[in-house]
Amino acid sequence: NGDVWVGGSFTSVEGVGSNNSIARWNVATNTWTVFGTVGNSSVLALAIDQSGLLYAGGTFTNWNANANADYVVSYDGASWAALSTGLGGPCSALAIAPDNSLYLGGTFTTAGGGSANRIAVWDGSAFAALGSGMDNDVSAIAISATGVVYVGGAFTTAGGSSIPYIAAWNGSAWLALGDGVNNTVYGLFVDDAGVVYASGLFSTAGGHDISDKLAAWNGSSWYQLDVDLPGAAFSGAGAVRKNGTDLIIGFGTSGIASVSGLSTAENDGTVSAFVRIDVINANPAGTATLQWLESQSSDHLLYFDLDVHAGESVTLDLTQSRKLLTSDWRGRITDNPLPASNVVNWRLLPGINILAAFITGTVTSVMALLHWTPTYWSADGGA
Repeated sequence: NGDVWVGGSFTSVEGVGSNNSIARWNVATNTWTVFGTVGNSSVLALAIDQSGLLYAGGTFTNWNANANADYVVSYDGASWAALSTGLGGPCSALAIAPDNSLYLGGTFTTAGGGSANRIAVWDGSAFAALGSGMDNDVSAIAISATGVVYVGGAFTTAGGSSIPYIAAWNGSAWLALGDGVNNTVYGLFVDDAGVVYASGLFSTAGGHDISDKLAAWNGSSWYQLDVDLPGAAFSGAGAVRKNGTDLIIGFGTSGIASVSGLSTAENDGTVSAFVRIDVINANPAGTATLQWLESQSSDHLLYFDLDVHAGESVTLDLTQSRKLLTSDWRGRITDNPLPASNVVNWRLLPGINILAAFITGTVTSVMALLHWTPTYWSADGGA
């Protein structure tokens, strides 16, 4: 109904005492609801399922004087309830799956009295473990529309295998996301297209340098988002969210962020045109890094982690008979674009096309030039 739930470590709301660190903002009346002394410690995570049932997790025990309400509790709008016998330790992450089950992460090693190493699922009546779980804290959980559960934290193993800091549960086994990241993950988000966004303390993702500690996984490769944040990197949870087509990013300092440059190209032909793209670093010193090229009109992306050195030119030939990436002094480059790039279909549609290019590092005197040959349908239907 649009009401807003807030959890944390606060003890009052607008001067009204609330020792349980949870409150609700009622949109209809523009007032706060507080719940007296029902909790004895912090609320670290909140989730609302498809029926409107609220779940709260945290460091509390005996919520609302219920001996079984340890570290997680539910609220149906009228009363608080325990989930079985609760958890064996703090809960710092909650997420609702498409089937309305609740996934929980934290530092606990038991759930409902049974073994569950830092990750568990609640089906509405009982807890279950996800394999053998993790060897260290779980800080974040995000679930795709297809039910894949992504988990981030300080762990280095998942299901007994070496899968550090971020892992995916497919319903029966834990899987790595490529080469993963190299340090703790604090925040995770999955958009409607299944792209996973991660934030944390890491400086590399998939082996690529990620200075802003914010990276995305497209199902095949890790890549840097088309934004370069100012100052110190942001490492907290909730670093990125989507609202419709808008990507909302938080970071830890003031300043100016750099984003993709937008250009337009008009294909006056009546048939889609495949292109050749030259990226030229005319700067006498300094390396530019091509991160991605996007055709927003055809919704096709090319992902890169391609250094273009001072004085170097690289050419991406996407014409149908070519599909080559070459350097004027390195020759053919075989490790770019990154997996999941739409090399086959990246093209200009007839008419005006909106294009985005994102280049980091040295950008002064760096150019991206687009070449294409318009083609037309003939009277007999041939191009």
